[in-house]
Amino acid sequence: MTRKRIVLLAVGVSCFLPLILHAQSNRLVATGGMFITLDDPGGAMCIGGQPSGVPFPLCSPDTKQIVWRDFTAPLFLVGVTGPAAAQVAGTIQARGNCNFDGNYEGPCWGTFELTALGGTWEGSWSGTLGIMAGAADLSFVGHGSGGDLEGLHLKLDAFSAGGSPYDPVPFTARVY
Repeated sequence: MTRKRIVLLAVGVSCFLPLILHAQSNRLVATGGMFITLDDPGGAMCIGGQPSGVPFPLCSPDTKQIVWRDFTAPLFLVGVTGPAAAQVAGTIQARGNCNFDGNYEGPCWGTFELTALGGTWEGSWSGTLGIMAGAADLSFVGHGSGGDLEGLHLKLDAFSAGGSPYDPVPFTARVY
């Protein structure tokens, strides 16, 4: 490399590195657990089976595919700690849809709302659930409005490879 290119590279790095570090330092993080519950089961089509007539399981055991629409699920955030704890503590009100196989595993998506610090987070979520296995891999992205959340952004990821469906799913939230 020529001396001129090295100087330009050094100047470029020294100009933009503080901006990158400052942007990352403005992110607040919180961790905790998420209890996934069901409020309104919405509607389900049980392909290859029959509706069960109860909120869960939705379909008879011989069902091959479950098309689940318009359910509502309060997601209770518990044991929340970290610098962003106050900004995400509470209950997420999620509305969603899933396309499950007969084992209640598959992709899901929807919208959510969470009230905290006199403001509201609103956004969308997506991922996969394995309800019977207690598995979840979910991502929530939202924007804040009102109170101390005005103009902020939220990225919350929840993951559990499996276990009891009654255990909380660990999550990490980033506010920036």
